[in-house]
Amino acid sequence: MEYLRSFAGFHLDVDERSLRQFGGSNGGVRGKPSKKKRKKKTDNRNIRTLKRNDAFSHDYERPKLAMFNQHCDSVVAKYHLDQLHVQGTVTSMEPSPNHVTVEVMRGGPPNYDFGGTEQDMRKETHSYSYTAQNVILALGNDVPKYADWVTD
Repeated sequence: MEYLRSFAGFHLDVDERSLRQFGGSNGGVRGKPSKKKRKKKTDNRNIRTLKRNDAFSHDYERPKLAMFNQHCDSVVAKYHLDQLHVQGTVTSMEPSPNHVTVEVMRGGPPNYDFGGTEQDMRKETHSYSYTAQNVILALGNDVPKYADWVTD
């Protein structure tokens, strides 16, 4: 796939113009032609196409896949998201008025080179407690299962 299906407004960063700026686009803003040019019946699309950055498709401003992946990597580095990602098994969740406490069982110590095999890593597990205002669970494609305290 050379270009994504979604246009440049869909990306990981907070700033809506981030992907366009990363790709060198002018943010999708095009100058209005003068009245003289509007009256003229010539097709100026080819001229605009030649001037436009190749990081985006010429229809709907869809980003190139390689450039989008580079942008994602830069967002991960910018916000240190690689240090925030946690993979493990949730063993309990306790809601409070201001936060949710989540207990996670993880294999091996965090941020440590265990030095053993993957099988050894799975044998040594540790439990960690996290608090958050919001929790998003990626449960796969199975039928959703809701905790007893979920009302909506």
